[in-house]
Amino acid sequence: MTIESFQPLLTSTVFNSGPIVLYIWKNDKNWPLLAISDNITTHYGYIQSEYINANTYYQDHIHPEDKERFFQELWSASKAEKTTYEHTAYRYLTKAQHYVWVKNQTTILYDYENNITHYIGYITNIDFDIKCQQILNTSDTKWQTIMQKQGNGLWEYTLKK
Repeated sequence: MTIESFQPLLTSTVFNSGPIVLYIWKNDKNWPLLAISDNITTHYGYIQSEYINANTYYQDHIHPEDKERFFQELWSASKAEKTTYEHTAYRYLTKAQHYVWVKNQTTILYDYENNITHYIGYITNIDFDIKCQQILNTSDTKWQTIMQKQGNGLWEYTLKK
């Protein structure tokens, strides 16, 4: 399997019109990004050349609190010789300078001597999902606290205007 065989996916209308951004990283000290789909601009505000021309551009935009876990997951999957893995959701800095939550699925490519050559995968913006879950968790915590502190029952009123 060669990197060139993935080029049609990167330019595919199916991917470029959807929420998934595809990428190809080389397994190298600086993790250079060899290719990224056009829709990186639509979803995160960056243009392809910003990624391709800078060795550490992607990882430099991972939230500082998430970066260590991101690389730990990558190294663990690599050490275990996995062929695919999914990152725990992490925050990624957009061109507009705000963080969004993303999901990342990666496939690891190996050469004939079982050395990792590339990482091919995709990221998806799940910011809305995470924020909805946070709102639900806050509401759930609020109601649990009210129920625990209320010994006699709970009444809910709707006031008419």
